[in-house]
Amino acid sequence: MSSSPYLIILLGIVSTSQTHLAKALERQGIEVWDLVKGWLRRVFRRPTAGRPADAPRAGGSRAPLIYLVGLILNHTTFIYHLMVAPLGGTTALYTSMYGMGMVVLLLYSLGIMKESISHPELAGALAITAGTIVVGVEGVFRPPLSMSTMDMSSTVALTLALLGGCVLLILTGLRSGSPNVIGLTFGLCAGICGVLDPFLKGAGQTAGGGRFTPQTAAGWGVLAFSFIAGEAAVLITQWGFYRRARANILVPAFNCSYIAIPIGMQALLLPGFEFYWTTALGMGLIILGYGLMRYFMPETEHADGQSELEEET
Repeated sequence: MSSSPYLIILLGIVSTSQTHLAKALERQGIEVWDLVKGWLRRVFRRPTAGRPADAPRAGGSRAPLIYLVGLILNHTTFIYHLMVAPLGGTTALYTSMYGMGMVVLLLYSLGIMKESISHPELAGALAITAGTIVVGVEGVFRPPLSMSTMDMSSTVALTLALLGGCVLLILTGLRSGSPNVIGLTFGLCAGICGVLDPFLKGAGQTAGGGRFTPQTAAGWGVLAFSFIAGEAAVLITQWGFYRRARANILVPAFNCSYIAIPIGMQALLLPGFEFYWTTALGMGLIILGYGLMRYFMPETEHADGQSELEEET
C-alpha cells in the first residue's frame, strides 16, 4: 500500500482549506473599500448636519491587512497543484477534497466571525464529510496510478473539447440574459477551467517521463497553459457575478464541475482507472452537501446594491 494517497488527501484538504479561508478573509477585509470611500467623502464633502462623519467600522484599521492576507493566500494555492503529480497522485483524488474547505470555512465563521449555522448548512457539512471519507478510503485502496501514462495528444484534444464546451456555455448564458441561467452556465464553465489548472499541471509535469518538470516541449506548453486556465476560472467567475449571477447557483455549479470533471477525464485518459459505485456515492454526497450549504447561505447587500459574494476559483 503506497503512502501517496494519504499525502494527496492531506494535500487536497490543506489546499481547499487555504482557498476557502482566503475567501473568508477577503470578505471580512473587504471593508477596506468602505474605509477608502469614507476617507474620500470626508475629504471632498462635508458631513450632513446631525449625522456623524463616515467612521471606520470596528476593527477597520486591520481591514487592509486582512484583505491583503486573503489575496496572498488565494493566489498561492497553485503551489499545491504542482505537488500532486510528483507525489504520485491523481487529480481526481486531490480535487475531491475540495468540499472540505467549506466545512473549514463553516468552523471559521462559527468560531471567529461568530455567525450562526442553519440546519441545512449542518446537513451539508455532514454530507461533505461523509462523502470525503468515502472517496478518501477508496483512494487509499485503489491500485497505484501515474499521470505519466496519459497520452499527451489525447489530453490536448480533450482539453480543447472542454474549452469549446465552455464557449458554448458562456454564449448560452449571455444569450438568455437570465441571472439564474448565467449563474449555472458560468459556474460550470469556471469549474471546468478551474479543474484544468491542476489536471494540466500534472499532465505537463509528467510528460516524457518527468516528475517535477516536463521532459518534452508539449509538456511545457501544457504546463504553461494550466496557469492561463486557472486565471480564466477567476475571470469567468467575476464576469458571472458582474452579470448579476446568484452566488447560490454559480458556486454550486462551479463545484459540481470542479469535483466531477476530473473523474471523467481520468476515465478517458488514465490507463487502469476504474469507476466504482463508491466513486459515485462519495462524489454525490460531496456535491449534495456543497449544494445544501451554498443554496441556504444568505447573500447580503452592500450599500451600492452589489451582493457580498464569496468569489470561488
